[in-house]
Amino acid sequence: MDASLGGMTTTQHRPQDLPTRHDTAVVAELLAASKVFGKGAAAVRAVSGLDLQVCSGELLAILGPNGAGKSTAIGMLTGLTRPTSGTARLF
Repeated sequence: MDASLGGMTTTQHRPQDLPTRHDTAVVAELLAASKVFGKGAAAVRAVSGLDLQVCSGELLAILGPNGAGKSTAIGMLTGLTRPTSGTARLF
């Protein structure tokens, strides 16, 4: 699914669409991870349906405008923030 975010285009992939790496171990991953802060009318969706794999030895850079959910995604990826839905795994 393609979405426009502040002039940026992002593409979301389903987990089965992600490339597999047989030569390096996956050390962290997010599968359909979403994070919502607050409840009701005050709820703010910081991250929506993010799929991400990080393998051993990879360098990861997350770029985006203020408020795009970068810090929230890193928090979920490292286990510091629990996703509202989806899965976050740190191996």
